[in-house]
Amino acid sequence: MIVRASNNIPGVKTTFVGSLNVHDILDCDKFIISQEAVKLVEEVYAE
Repeated sequence: MIVRASNNIPGVKTTFVGSLNVHDILDCDKFIISQEAVKLVEEVYAE
């Protein structure tokens, strides 16, 4: 539902946590992420 809604906003890029990479995170002015997704990103990128 979020992906469909964000398609109407120019300049917004959406992606799923499984395909998110560091370049996606660093290449944006603003980064909005759900709390559940933060936990998944931490599992991948935490030491």
